[in-house]
Amino acid sequence: MEADITAINELYDQYCLAANTGDLDLFISLWADDATRMDPDLPAIVVKENIRAHFKPQFEQFNINVAIYGETEVQVFDDFAFSRGTCTLSVTPKEGGPTTYFDGKWLDILKRQADGSWKIYIDCVNWNAPPKIENRVLLRLTFDGESCSYEGPTVLKAGPVTLLFFNESKGLAAVNLLIHTGDETIQDAIDYTGEEPSTKHHPYWMRELGTWEGVLPGERLTWEGDLESGIHCMVCARFGPLGVWFGTGLTVED
Repeated sequence: MEADITAINELYDQYCLAANTGDLDLFISLWADDATRMDPDLPAIVVKENIRAHFKPQFEQFNINVAIYGETEVQVFDDFAFSRGTCTLSVTPKEGGPTTYFDGKWLDILKRQADGSWKIYIDCVNWNAPPKIENRVLLRLTFDGESCSYEGPTVLKAGPVTLLFFNESKGLAAVNLLIHTGDETIQDAIDYTGEEPSTKHHPYWMRELGTWEGVLPGERLTWEGDLESGIHCMVCARFGPLGVWFGTGLTVED
């Protein structure tokens, strides 16, 4: 059973990878031939090829970013399983335009195939709140307890951003978004942090922008604000024992 749960969780890793890289073939390969997709405010979409036809224009026209957060529950019953979890989704037109942000949840039934693999059989998705449409840049930072990983641009225009911090560690953690107040560079920030995990929070030549808040294991922090031009950096911090990891540097231009 544990091997089945691991395989199903890996399937969802592939789901996110396929959506985030625009790989429609990989995405559709995760579905059973007789699968059904149920989206909010739409009729059910039945069989794999119709699901492909539904997603094809989305993959062609939008840059998609999907991330799972919190705990994913998986239960296996012989050749069927169910899973439920929470996720974020953002879609941005490839030709330019505002980004639409979704915060959602899913409840799936999966079916074991003849070769022993698991495929999505019924996929039901809905949203926790109405989608938000904004000209915001999305910044994602994930802390797993041993490292801090960043997804997003490292050079961007001054203006509104949304920062999503995912705490995938087993303890309380936080993210600190800072702006340099002097002439110091991103490399200076990396050198200041030093060997990781560090016990150094930030030097006098950085100013906090208000993201510092304890985040429980499996939870996330959403912060929205405006970045002014200059050098910024983000660090992940573990509360106990204290540890600091450098996340990324950002160059914000006028």
